[in-house]
Amino acid sequence: MKSFKIIVILFTIIGILAGFAACAWAEQYPRIFFIEAIDPYIDTVTLYDVNGWQWKWEGTEDWEVEDMAAAIMDDNGTPDNIYDDIIIKLYYQDNIADWDEVWVD
Repeated sequence: MKSFKIIVILFTIIGILAGFAACAWAEQYPRIFFIEAIDPYIDTVTLYDVNGWQWKWEGTEDWEVEDMAAAIMDDNGTPDNIYDDIIIKLYYQDNIADWDEVWVD
């Protein structure tokens, strides 16, 4: 029974370390987007980020123009090149048309 507990502990430790290593190798980062245009004919959403970069996302779902979205991005293995980065997932945040005021300091 004691050897079984040791094996379980070792596999648990190896699993935790493998999880940390996988996170370290996955070069993912967050980004904020605004929906600029929707083309339902080709099922594509055109987005832009706060730097003015334009991106495309397949899947119009229930997106609307002026929606704000948070995204998980992947650098595609090239951390110094944004041109090949891909959007992994978009999450709805808000629609900026619903904002009454914008606070600026």
